[in-house]
Amino acid sequence: MDEKDIYSKIREARRARGLTVNELAKNMGEDHQKVGRIERGKRSLTIDYLMKVSKALDTPLEKFISEDQGEKSNRTEPANVLNKIILLVEENNSRLAKPLDAKNKANLISKAYELALKFPPAQQQLFLDSFLEGFFSMTQG
Repeated sequence: MDEKDIYSKIREARRARGLTVNELAKNMGEDHQKVGRIERGKRSLTIDYLMKVSKALDTPLEKFISEDQGEKSNRTEPANVLNKIILLVEENNSRLAKPLDAKNKANLISKAYELALKFPPAQQQLFLDSFLEGFFSMTQG
């Protein structure tokens, strides 16, 4: 999946809800110019921003980062790795004595993603399982 696809999906989801860039920006607590630049692919996209968009548009995060059904879903590529990390964090966050807030979840997701991409594709899932299981084991109450 190309990053441009994510931008297009954000714009499509916003338009499908009948929102202007200004209205989406207000719902997100962001500047409308920043939102517009990101939608046009003129500004970098972060996981924290994607989480804000997802919440503001009441759209699951994976809708923005998952591949279309016509494409191979088992390919190892950055969007699939990110999707796996997000799902693992969301599924395990409730196991914590004090669950992570959105900012800390975004930080954990970003760090896991950054580290996972340093491994060869065949070893990324093993790394993710080990890294996140270790994290959640250490932080349980």
